[in-house]
Amino acid sequence: LATTRGRRVVVAVSGALGVAGALLATVDFFLSTARVPYFLGIALLGVANCASQQLRFVAAAAVVPASQPRALSVGIAGGTIAAFVGPELAKASRTSLEKEYAGSFLAMAGCYAALVMFTLPLREEGPAAAKSASGVSVEGDEEDEPPPTYEEDEPPLPPTPLKQLFRSSFSARKGLACVAVSWAAMFVVMSAAPVAMIKAGHSFDDAATALQYHMILMFLPGLLGTGDCVRVMGPDVVAIAGCALYVACGFFTYAAEGGGGDASSRDGRVSLWVFQAILIALGLAWNLLFVSGSGMMTPAQCSPTLTRAECVRAQGVAETASFGAVAVVAACAGVALDEIGWAALCACLMPLGAGCGAYVLIERAR
Repeated sequence: LATTRGRRVVVAVSGALGVAGALLATVDFFLSTARVPYFLGIALLGVANCASQQLRFVAAAAVVPASQPRALSVGIAGGTIAAFVGPELAKASRTSLEKEYAGSFLAMAGCYAALVMFTLPLREEGPAAAKSASGVSVEGDEEDEPPPTYEEDEPPLPPTPLKQLFRSSFSARKGLACVAVSWAAMFVVMSAAPVAMIKAGHSFDDAATALQYHMILMFLPGLLGTGDCVRVMGPDVVAIAGCALYVACGFFTYAAEGGGGDASSRDGRVSLWVFQAILIALGLAWNLLFVSGSGMMTPAQCSPTLTRAECVRAQGVAETASFGAVAVVAACAGVALDEIGWAALCACLMPLGAGCGAYVLIERAR
């Protein structure tokens, strides 16, 4: 759909699905029957969230290749506004309706409606549009060859199989691994953090504030130079730095809780600053690994082995893999928190970060 109709349509449709999903979840709070509308709504919200991630590639496609890392980074940095507004909106809307949390889903529907209204008037313009208008590519190359034509009885060639697509591009393979691990490693801790904080005796507002710090560090570095770091040092170096920070997050949390002392309260519960510190570092690790992994999947990095259309397909596969991993870790995080505890759950970051960093180094050495 992104290749044939453009990403604007994809983002608008995802926003509409988000509105429908949030409204279904809201209605379910007032029903005494089975929770079918709620689960259906959550499923639609998952699809909407996954598809809306394409916005960063829209930003990258609108600029010349040399500026694509910065465009990706700045596009992701838009989440900084959500980091400030989201938790405050959750606090304000949690008890706004008769059923607790119903107001939060209604507010979410309003946010997705705003996305649709913002996206529909946009036009997809960028270097490709400039090239078609001038006859010269934005990099200064000569005019591209016209698209191939087919005889009336000759169908177009089928798309490249996904296995062959990723086998032919080491940059796409690295990008897929980095983006998927960035989401999985971050979400396994972030999704369990509010429950762990409440179990440790901290309030809902404390948990919301800690998540706010986390979200700020997820997105704000995009405005402060993550994209420039990718452009200057290369995506591999930035990705390895993000992996190292994931490992450090896991080690710090395990050592802080196990060591007691200043990190734990007198009754053995984890102090608030420990949760805040791990979530802040986790947000920065996600930003480094996610931005660098996304940069690896741009046409500028994947060419000449992949065409622009094949890059779009690879990006879609990366989104599917990422949120498939998120679904798995989200389903397991709560059970793991009860079974092995907060410190051991955070320790899972160490093999994830180390494994992804090692894979990037291996692919880089080939």
